[in-house]
This record gives sequence, structure tokens and C-alpha cells, in this order.
Amino acid sequence: MNAPVTEATAMISVSATPAAIAFNFEETRAWLESELEQYDVVVTADTLADCKKLATELNKLAAEISKRRREAVAEVSAPIKDFEGKAKSLEQMCKDGRQRRCR
Repeated sequence: MNAPVTEATAMISVSATPAAIAFNFEETRAWLESELEQYDVVVTADTLADCKKLATELNKLAAEISKRRREAVAEVSAPIKDFEGKAKSLEQMCKDGRQRRCR
């Protein structure tokens, strides 16, 4: 028989460094809170056009925040996805080997 499982698994070395994303959240939040004050308006027939313009601006800003969030998550997730793919391929090798050799 080949090397015992404990010996074989002892050679597997995995280390991880937690992902870090620098984000000026507090500064952006404070700025956004002050900017949103201009949106505290009563919608009337006279202010409807301006309100629609402000709503469009808010939608664009929200979309930009979402885009940057997704990009940052994708960047820090790339090594995780790579690791998962490699580990799953090793798992599959074990399963395939079991199927071929232990029928």
C-alpha cells in the first residue's frame, strides 16, 4: 500500500492572508450625507423637473458605487477562486483514482 493518508495529507500546506480593501467609508459617508440634504425637497409641479434630475444623479452615483464594489470584490476574490479551482481538481483526482482502482 502507498503512504498512509495522514502522511500524504501532512504534505498539504495551505496558508491564507485575509483580503484587505482600503475604503474611505467614513469620509465618503459624511460627504454623501451632506450632499443628500439637497434631495430633501417637496415634490410639486414646479419642482418635478429638478427632482427628476436629482433622482437621475442619485441613480448614477449608486451605480458607480456598485461598480467599484464589484470590481474590488472581484479583485480580492480572484486568488480564492484560483485556490478553489486547484483544490477541487486535486479532490477530483482522488475521486477518479478511487473509481479506477477500487471497483
